[in-house]
Amino acid sequence: MALFKEVKTFVHLPKIEENILKFWEKEKVFHKLREDRKDLKKYIFLEGPPTANGLPHVGHVLTRCLKDLYLRYKTMNGLYVCFH
Repeated sequence: MALFKEVKTFVHLPKIEENILKFWEKEKVFHKLREDRKDLKKYIFLEGPPTANGLPHVGHVLTRCLKDLYLRYKTMNGLYVCFH
């Protein structure tokens, strides 16, 4: 008897994403999250132009990741994060 389940060597990520999106739509996850948080203190984030200083490059990825992490942190600390 194997100690662990066999891990597939190929994962079709677009199919997994499609299944997750279908689940979110069916269960109205996004709307439930928004409804549950509507009375929380708001944190409004104003997003500037995506590439105001030229063509996209690896530096843009870093700042996008940092923004994402910070906004997730704010959300996990009980704020209703709004993007504008």
